[in-house]
Amino acid sequence: MGASEFLKINEWWKAVLICGIASIAISLLFEINIVNRKHLMGTGIGMFIIGIANWMALKTIVQQQGLQGFFHGEIPVHNTFTKIMQAIGFVITIGFGLLIIWELI
Repeated sequence: MGASEFLKINEWWKAVLICGIASIAISLLFEINIVNRKHLMGTGIGMFIIGIANWMALKTIVQQQGLQGFFHGEIPVHNTFTKIMQAIGFVITIGFGLLIIWELI
């Protein structure tokens, strides 16, 4: 898989991963007065963890579909580690997202 193939946003977890990287970079590079930079960094780290967990869970499978042919593709097959990573990422993202919203109110 080349860089251009990876940067193609055709699945939801790739969008979450890229948004997480972008929010981490924004919180480190720019002086933001609207939201707290630490909260934006925490939200980005949580989104990054969710994206990495889904990327780790991708497995290439080949299944025979009766007489019609074969299905060949990548689907996420989660194990215990990736499920725990996703849960931690969701908790971090929701927690810091609520802090951002609370600060704006």
